[in-house]
Amino acid sequence: MLKRLVRGSLRQFGLTIARGDPRAENAVLRHELAHTRRELDSAQKQVAPVPMMVINTPTVVSEETLEDPPPRKRLKDDPAVYAAVKAQLADADLPDAVKQILLDPEFSVEDRSRYMKLFHHVYPEYYARTSAAIATMVNGQYLRYQPRHHDPAKIREQAETLRREGLLRLPSMFTRDQVREIQDYFLKRPIYNGHIPMSARHRSLRRYVNYTAEKYPLGSYSTQEIALAPHILEMALSPLILDTAAAYFGCAPKLTWLQSWWNFAGPGDYPHRQNYYHRDTNDFGMFWLYIYLTDVDETSGPHKLIRRSADFSLVRDRYERAKADPARAAMMNEVKYTDVSGTGHTLADDIKESLFEGLTELLTGPAGTAFITRGVDLHKVVTPLARKRQILAARFCINEFRYPGGDRDGDQVPGEVVAERVGSDEQLRYITQLPFDWSHWSAS
Repeated sequence: MLKRLVRGSLRQFGLTIARGDPRAENAVLRHELAHTRRELDSAQKQVAPVPMMVINTPTVVSEETLEDPPPRKRLKDDPAVYAAVKAQLADADLPDAVKQILLDPEFSVEDRSRYMKLFHHVYPEYYARTSAAIATMVNGQYLRYQPRHHDPAKIREQAETLRREGLLRLPSMFTRDQVREIQDYFLKRPIYNGHIPMSARHRSLRRYVNYTAEKYPLGSYSTQEIALAPHILEMALSPLILDTAAAYFGCAPKLTWLQSWWNFAGPGDYPHRQNYYHRDTNDFGMFWLYIYLTDVDETSGPHKLIRRSADFSLVRDRYERAKADPARAAMMNEVKYTDVSGTGHTLADDIKESLFEGLTELLTGPAGTAFITRGVDLHKVVTPLARKRQILAARFCINEFRYPGGDRDGDQVPGEVVAERVGSDEQLRYITQLPFDWSHWSAS
């Protein structure tokens, strides 16, 4: 074996060895091998060294956290507004800590730190009264909403229904052809495997529906892709929707989020316990427009809501009656009122449905089915068992801030997108200022 290796090495240099006496042959081999080594050393010294390639790896720069601009207005800047808020809160049933924050002359709805302090003291039961004071500030200091719809009576009726029931059903917002165009648009775009991009398990990987996306229970599109989809902006910013939201809030609404996500068939790991009844706590005033983009029946992930579960006089009445009912004694033994009036995560779903018997709504319908909720009523996603579901959601709030983290799903969309498709007046710029960037827009 050694001889074959040596002979092979020598042949590369044109050398051979003769066969004969093994001892003589080995001596020749040793001599030739030493010679070969010297030749190799000499050859290596004559070869110019190859410089090591240096790869300049770019420095990974963490995106800076967004900073809110200094507030333009504080309560002390407008004595008339301050007096109106003070009068409004005089008889309001709100904790003293809440009134103290809202009546601070330095308070501003643009001041994230002061505004968020309210959430330490405001429970869902106080949302409506707190949002009324915020609406007074918005109207007096920032923008007084000007109605856009031709039928104000219809708008008032819709806002009253939402305020009373927590649910407003709408006729289909899209034609069948428009639904198909929207569906075709989204199916050509990959999704993140979470109900919103920020909750996705893999932020760098995106998957296509009907291929590998169904390996995960949820999939979502970015705000930017939703904003560029056909027909959606025109619908979400239509006079019917904006006027209803303004009438419900009592001031100009803010479009704070555009969302569209898939719920895939089969049980899965749902974040934030979305498939259990809960209340949304994004802001003190919320207005959720939902539209199904696929056909939805009982087995394909319908939205389920308990009407009037944010009517807290009803909540307290149902709670006290249940506690006094001997037939429900075992079920209600450990249940506190705050379990019912709070965010809902501490209470089993069967208890919630029993407390609000007769008020549960299962929302089904063909693609294009539209409805509005106020977020604070108990609601959930029913896990789809037979077919996947895509839903579109446009969330309006009375006041909310841009998400400050570096893991948001992208920059704001240029305001030109709204200007070209819907309009660019001051009211629309105020309403869309969170997801859309108007800083580079010019009327010219």
